[in-house]
Amino acid sequence: MIPSTSSLTAALQTVAVGAVIYFWMRRKSKPNEKAKPFHVYYGEAISFPFPMKVIGSLPEWIRIPLMAKGSKPSPPRDSIDILGQDSEVDPYEKKLILPGKIWRVRYSYLMSPEFKKAMGSLFGNVNAAAITNAPDHLKETLEKDIAAAEMYDTMSEKERAEQGGDSKQDMFIAKINIDGDDNALLIYNPVRLHPQMIDWINTLGEVKFIVSGSSSHTNFLPDAAKQFPNAKIICASAADLKCQGVGMRPADFLYDVLRDEVPKRYSGRGTYQDALEALQGQARLFHIRGDVCTQALFVLVHKHLFEVDLLYVN
Repeated sequence: MIPSTSSLTAALQTVAVGAVIYFWMRRKSKPNEKAKPFHVYYGEAISFPFPMKVIGSLPEWIRIPLMAKGSKPSPPRDSIDILGQDSEVDPYEKKLILPGKIWRVRYSYLMSPEFKKAMGSLFGNVNAAAITNAPDHLKETLEKDIAAAEMYDTMSEKERAEQGGDSKQDMFIAKINIDGDDNALLIYNPVRLHPQMIDWINTLGEVKFIVSGSSSHTNFLPDAAKQFPNAKIICASAADLKCQGVGMRPADFLYDVLRDEVPKRYSGRGTYQDALEALQGQARLFHIRGDVCTQALFVLVHKHLFEVDLLYVN
């Protein structure tokens, strides 16, 4: 039987799409010969599972809508939700990084079993094979991670809450000078903000900027925007799209949008350059683009570099 013309056309289209994806995934990014290497050595490159490579290989105009549609912000539960406000378990660990200038808040929470399973499917599960294939300097860390994960898997939600939680996320707060105000605050990568955390932040100064460091870490961004309604929001277009889907006001600045190439859908919105001007030289922004799965932003303030969720997939 001779295939119909429509069948042949469909087959050729499928082959063409497959070829495009294949060669896109195998492309090599041209190195920047003028760039100075970081002084931190992370060892050998990590080989991500196939689904992650496919997502990372998609062009941004496809990847961003997919990310926005499939991962709307949904804050996880923590020890306060489960044990109550009067619990002795504090989900926040504060650390002074630079006296009077920079603070780190490490927030502990409980990862839902569904999300943990999804992350395992996307990134691959850490197991004995992963330890064997890992660089020597990472094997001890992986062994500890596996032991901790196995311990938490046997616990009830209350027991995990009593341990503080099984996942952590860092938030950084920097005091900067905006319009002559030395008590202006910049929050980078906001975490869940319970009343006691909001009260503590207000003792440091007035929040003028909320910066999302990644288009993936957005679970707590809408709440931060709600708690500090006068703060300017700086985030990626994907983060803005996701968070507006759950009611957040539009971000003031989109760091992945440049002033000379603003898409019509973002007309009137602040760009990367606008964000830099609003910061008045108090912080520098570095949008990492081109070969990462997420939209990521480094922030340099007081000679300290803030970074989160930089996922290389090539």
